[in-house]
Amino acid sequence: MLAALLLRSPTWMASVIDADESLFILAGREVLAGNLPYTTMFDIKPPGLWLIYAAILGLGGVDSLPVRIAAGVCAGLTAILISAILRSAGAARAGAAGGGILYIAFSTGLGGTALHTEILLAPLATAGVLCCARSLHSTRAAALARAIAITGLLFGLGALIKQTAALPAAAIIVVTCGLRWLRGEVPPHILLAVLFLGAGAVLLPTAAAAGVFWLADAFAAYWHANFGFMPLYAADSRPLGLLVRQMLRIVEYLWPLMALGALRLLTFRPPSVRRDATAVLLWAWLLAETGAALAARQYYGHHFLVLLPPLCVIGAQWLDMAVREAVIASRRAAAALGCAVFVAGIPAVTYLYLQPWSRAYRPDALRLAAEAAAARLAPGDHVYVANAEPALYYLMRSPLPTMVVFPAHLIGNQSYLSPLDPERELARILATRPRMVVIDQTTWSGVRPEPAARILSLLGSEYQEFQSVEYQGQTLKFFIRR
Repeated sequence: MLAALLLRSPTWMASVIDADESLFILAGREVLAGNLPYTTMFDIKPPGLWLIYAAILGLGGVDSLPVRIAAGVCAGLTAILISAILRSAGAARAGAAGGGILYIAFSTGLGGTALHTEILLAPLATAGVLCCARSLHSTRAAALARAIAITGLLFGLGALIKQTAALPAAAIIVVTCGLRWLRGEVPPHILLAVLFLGAGAVLLPTAAAAGVFWLADAFAAYWHANFGFMPLYAADSRPLGLLVRQMLRIVEYLWPLMALGALRLLTFRPPSVRRDATAVLLWAWLLAETGAALAARQYYGHHFLVLLPPLCVIGAQWLDMAVREAVIASRRAAAALGCAVFVAGIPAVTYLYLQPWSRAYRPDALRLAAEAAAARLAPGDHVYVANAEPALYYLMRSPLPTMVVFPAHLIGNQSYLSPLDPERELARILATRPRMVVIDQTTWSGVRPEPAARILSLLGSEYQEFQSVEYQGQTLKFFIRR
């Protein structure tokens, strides 16, 4: 846990790591203000994510710092659970620790230092797999039923963070029951009952959430944000060349773990349901998480963070096996840890090298610019962040001018997801003449031509620029009403 927090600490003061995280902070802020998710702000994430962010912000304040610390805690918990899975599979203590080390290091890439849904999901999924892996050591039907119920509930809670958690849930539950059936330990009629128990446990949190929104007369908003948007999102095809480039970047980052996985696969003997039950479960987990990552058909790096826990377990398992065969007993612990640290050093050294150490633990340019802009606002003044970082709303302590906060959902290429008519909503925002408007001069290519023209026309006629800041390759310009 301490290693995860220390490794991630250089990013704690960064105003923005990923715009999704900024949006989630705003979602949590809305819940803290007493608003039901989707009623005052729109996003396509389940309500569990909103509640988790609200809890974090309630404890640590509405800022990115408590969220980054929470990401480190999640990474540390996942590393501990990975080690427990390896111990359950028969790995030595040092080899099991190596799996946790791999996860702590590799989770700093692909946007993993932000509190993405995949970082929040990891402890739940890993704990669920651990329950099922331990149940394979028992022949009792009661142990299986208990493990499946807990696993289903853990993955069901995960589905309240990101909907794709349902796919690995189904795979883990079915494979665990299938292994017990192949071993002849549980009668078929009991297995069927256990499968229904697992399915019910997975669905229970989502059903409870749907009931809450039904009673609050907000079911339509809940349905669109959780399920209704999916056909629209899936139909948004990206150019093949872009998808290939995204996949190559992901493979370029994950190749050390993928190589260890390939070596483990080469040593995988014809499966025995008794000897290799845990290994079969791990491979099923990896395949299911891969399917979940690919299901979105839009290959952002953080989507593939879900592959890290199974890859780290499988990779560390091979390292443990190799050390046992090649190193004398007295040196195996040091060799296992040394091998894990060496592999983990590949992403860790790159991550540390890229950190802006001169300002790592100080307020960055965006935070300072937001503070300067906020000083010009009177109580009740509204800000409209057109195509810039949504983080500016909470950095400036400004209320939201619209429920469609994410620029891509209102004026960008994902406006088809908006629950409101994008053109009418933009016209309404501009008609209120916000006290301040912020734009990113470098990303107009991501804005549809008509909204861009309307925003620039208003800025040219009624606003004047009072500050500009360069941040992460963007040029943010702040305008105030004359």
